[in-house]
Amino acid sequence: MAARSRNPFLRPRDAERRRARRLRWAFLLLLGVALAQVMWWMIDQTSLMNQVTSDLAASVDGELAVANRLLGEGVDVEDIAATLPNVAVKDGRLSGEQRQAEIRELRRAHLNQYRWEGAFFLGVLLLGMVVLARAMSREVELRLRQENFLAAVTHELKSPLASLRLALQTMERRDLDEPQRRRLIGRNLVDLDRLEGLVSNVLESSRLDSDQVQGGRSGKEAGLEQTVALAQLADQVLGGMAKVEQLGCDVVNEIPRDLMVKADAHGVTTTLRNLLDNAVEATRASTEPRVALTAGETEQGTWLAVEDNGHGFEAMEADRLFDKFYRPGDELTRARAGTGLGLFLVRRFAELEGGAVRASSPGVGQGARFEVRWP
Repeated sequence: MAARSRNPFLRPRDAERRRARRLRWAFLLLLGVALAQVMWWMIDQTSLMNQVTSDLAASVDGELAVANRLLGEGVDVEDIAATLPNVAVKDGRLSGEQRQAEIRELRRAHLNQYRWEGAFFLGVLLLGMVVLARAMSREVELRLRQENFLAAVTHELKSPLASLRLALQTMERRDLDEPQRRRLIGRNLVDLDRLEGLVSNVLESSRLDSDQVQGGRSGKEAGLEQTVALAQLADQVLGGMAKVEQLGCDVVNEIPRDLMVKADAHGVTTTLRNLLDNAVEATRASTEPRVALTAGETEQGTWLAVEDNGHGFEAMEADRLFDKFYRPGDELTRARAGTGLGLFLVRRFAELEGGAVRASSPGVGQGARFEVRWP
């Protein structure tokens, strides 16, 4: 049964990898054919130029022989030079050296031209192939991420719905004492938070992709710049996160109470919700789960940091964590929930305000720090 349950993941991923390999081999074959064509063109043009210059040199030699014969018959040197254009008078005698030198220079100039043109074509060809190969690689990777996203969304939807159904059926069919009832209600609230966060992230991502965001830069351009009390907003977000209590995570809000940030309130709320959800989820396996929120001001603007003592990540994944649909680790052995949209939204809302994001971790199992800066 376990092997069959993995097949829906294995088949599309293996198919995409096979497709990617076929595309790479096709590009290599096309590149080889194109390189052979350019090299053949250079060889052919060089051979043609050698033949042309050889014929011209033979023509000069022939005219010089005719000129010498005419000279022996008593024809005036100047008349011979005027009649035969490839023959010149040099030091009182007939010579074809000047024309031969011109032919050699013509050959050299054309060969250099062919070399430069061939090198240019090869450079453009290689650059185009590299760009196309990278674009195809990104497309394959994005398709894999999208497939993983669909699988993750399916799981993220089915799991809380199944849990909600089970809890409601239990409450309907059994007489529960107060502790049991409160425990089931708490679990329902966590599941509802999970569903709400998933739906919100999908809708926000869709709005960002379709350029329908009303906050951020568009709000500033319309003269609607907002000032947000960061600590109070963090308290509101934490108050609606039932997961914190369920996991027993110690969340410390160390943001100065008077710290204000000039940014869209909706964007900052979404940023806080996703950073906190990501941090709390990362501490699920910790014996003493802890998340700390800190913030401050510099000459460059306001910064917010969310630190946890949870799962952490490899340093090479720091930038990719904010890519759309990206989730670290192997999809077949993944234990953590998520769709790969939360941190993407954090970066996009920061970018809309002209800010930036950064992630760092000492390594897997050593916690992580996520930082947002607003100008």
